[in-house]
Amino acid sequence: MSPSVQCVIGTSDIIEIPSTHDQLLGGDDGQIFLGAIFPADKEYASTLADIGNNVARFLAKKGVRGRFAIDFISVRQDDGQWKHFAIEINLRKGGTTHPFMMIQFLTAGEYDSEKGIFLTASGNQRYYFASDNVQNEKYIGTTPNDLIDIAMFHELMYDGAAQEGSGLSSDRSAF
Repeated sequence: MSPSVQCVIGTSDIIEIPSTHDQLLGGDDGQIFLGAIFPADKEYASTLADIGNNVARFLAKKGVRGRFAIDFISVRQDDGQWKHFAIEINLRKGGTTHPFMMIQFLTAGEYDSEKGIFLTASGNQRYYFASDNVQNEKYIGTTPNDLIDIAMFHELMYDGAAQEGSGLSSDRSAF
């Protein structure tokens, strides 16, 4: 697996772990970011948050402030436990930042890094799949208005009352 954890170090050294994700990689060499599922698998999401918190505390002592993410390669061991290898620290907003901010905006919810779950303001659990790499030759010439019309026709638009829709679900296995 290739999970990630987002961290924020505030101006008062207050550390926040806003999200964990399972990144989906592909391409010829398996290194192209195709998208991410939020939150990361419950088997290790809280462990990623703990690691992120430790790294953030270290970086805070060095004067780092703001948002960053840590990418991992995670391998299930013979005993069923996961071993996480940090491979990269991105001292910036990344591919998982904007989708996470959107779920917060749409649901007024919060991520509980200790439990590895996202709860809407009304207390409902939500998951999403997001990608900035959707491509197909069939899409050439499709305008943003076309895309909205297609989504409406297939009833994929976001439903504010249900707080579900295109890419946002109450069921992680939907992705």
